[in-house]
Amino acid sequence: MEKSKFLNQTYPELADSEPVSRSVKKKIRENPALDYRQISDEEKLDIHLERIEKILDYKNKKGDSSAAGWLKGNIVENAVIRVTKKDGEENTKLLKEISRNLFKGEKEIAKQEGRGAEVSQVEDQLGGLSKEEKDSKLIEIYKSKILESEKAQRESLRLWLDYLTSGDSNYPTWFKYLIVKSISKLGQLDEENKEFRKRFPQTLVPFPELNQEALGLVYTAITEHPDEQRDFNKLYANALVEIKNERREVLSDRGNWGVITKGTDPHIAMERIKGYGTGWCIATNLADMEKYLKNGDLHVYFSEDEKGNKIVPRVCIYLENGQVKEIRGIAENQNLEGRMTAITDAKKKELPGGDVYDKRSADMKFLTDIENKVKEGQKLTKDDLVFLYETNSSIEGFGYQKDPRIAELRKGRNTEEDMLVIFECTKDQIAHVPSEINDSTKAYVGQLESGIFQKLPEKLEHVYTSFPDKKIRRENIEIGGKSAEQLISEMETAGIKISNYAKSMLKSREFVIGKNPEEVTLVRLTVADLGFKTSATIDQIYERVQTFGLDLCPPNTGPHYRLKYQNQSMNEWIYVGMKQIAGSVGYPFMFRLARYDDGLWLDDFWAEPTNQWGLDGEFVFRLRKSES
Repeated sequence: MEKSKFLNQTYPELADSEPVSRSVKKKIRENPALDYRQISDEEKLDIHLERIEKILDYKNKKGDSSAAGWLKGNIVENAVIRVTKKDGEENTKLLKEISRNLFKGEKEIAKQEGRGAEVSQVEDQLGGLSKEEKDSKLIEIYKSKILESEKAQRESLRLWLDYLTSGDSNYPTWFKYLIVKSISKLGQLDEENKEFRKRFPQTLVPFPELNQEALGLVYTAITEHPDEQRDFNKLYANALVEIKNERREVLSDRGNWGVITKGTDPHIAMERIKGYGTGWCIATNLADMEKYLKNGDLHVYFSEDEKGNKIVPRVCIYLENGQVKEIRGIAENQNLEGRMTAITDAKKKELPGGDVYDKRSADMKFLTDIENKVKEGQKLTKDDLVFLYETNSSIEGFGYQKDPRIAELRKGRNTEEDMLVIFECTKDQIAHVPSEINDSTKAYVGQLESGIFQKLPEKLEHVYTSFPDKKIRRENIEIGGKSAEQLISEMETAGIKISNYAKSMLKSREFVIGKNPEEVTLVRLTVADLGFKTSATIDQIYERVQTFGLDLCPPNTGPHYRLKYQNQSMNEWIYVGMKQIAGSVGYPFMFRLARYDDGLWLDDFWAEPTNQWGLDGEFVFRLRKSES
């Protein structure tokens, strides 16, 4: 099947869209002999897809690039409701439209359900007001709900984009592009009619759930019948409903482990796990199953069905080249069910490389213990809360996204009261603005402002822009006194991997080692912590941190910090805010600390001054020395 044929049939307007035109014009600049007028629509789409492939390929090789980050950020910004504009101003017109629609919708529902008195209370507040005043009042009533909806939309769409730009997604680029184009148009699922409602600019519901098994069914349907006109909306809706109906109540955890060995016929392998609503891509996507069985074995835990047959897949452990590579369950986002943690932990201990997942097992066991405590009405201890709110480290699970139980367990809690337990303090010992900071302050939870880090006591352990998800981490480390060769040797001895460009940076004239050891304080924060509402360039970021009392890190900070910070969370990237160093190819680079499935890395990252960074990009800077 030609990769652009289906796209062109489904979205004929795509070929002349602005993004595609930009890709074609870029191609023409590289190949002046090309004539725009003679390029067919499908050829235009081919050129655009090739450009996206290069971005994603670079991303997969390098972890998370600014190019891929820009691509994801651009899609999100164009698809979600935009209550906040790029300049930080509110989109008043959109707020008015959505607030009116919400009031109108709630009024109709309340009428149908006999709750008219609730609407009357709102109408009483609107009585006697002018049209503009009514709009302002409705915005006041519904604004927080609208902002929460915007946040939920961003998070639901990012689940799709993170998956599609990760190494876990083995679909061709044309299909990924089709997914993004289609998902951005879909509203709420109508299960009865097996289709999604149309999404409008004022639509508040999140984007459709990501189910890899359902996605595999859609891909199979399209590729097996390439000449048929297929509707992604109906195909995906039908697949979700079908899988939901397949999902049966698990009556027993009794079962045993089975092995689907490398080289097994993928059709036979799929027959063993499909039809149970696992959510796994290998249950419906033959290409994925082929890829897995080409390189390794699948260890699957099959529990008993209602007749006592051990055939219900519950956990899948994938071994690639003899080492544990992935562990997936059938809970939301392919996390393990709490009751499967102990069974999985025992199995992974028998397998080579399973110890890499020890923290995940421990975290999932702790999370399950907390879940059971809550169900039994027990009071959570300080240790429980420190873990649940990820105060000291992130909770790591086995799914491709966070275990949904974390958010669910936090949802019903009073965070203000929990903070007092975690910080071991009283309410007046938590400062929310710099003027409230005094000798008895034990935590600061508030926005950053000019010179903030000089106002915070050095021993103040808990600093947040918002609790619990926006913690500002500060730590002291010793840098200097070691040559590049010593640093490389110590990292290699510790099992830390170093990228080729990072090694070339370490050997550059611009890499100043610092003759004498010195202690510095490092501060970690995100682009959002710095007050940016959308993406920012590296120059803008560097300019902003100066106003907060921070400086760029000396070049030798990267390797020294890498040696100290060895309990890094999986798939976390920290960029060292530093003056860029030219790599072996001459481009400006900065150091990056990363942890992947294969361990810790001192990595490099291309850092052109004008590159855009997303709001979740995390940097480390040096606390400015006191002039005294």
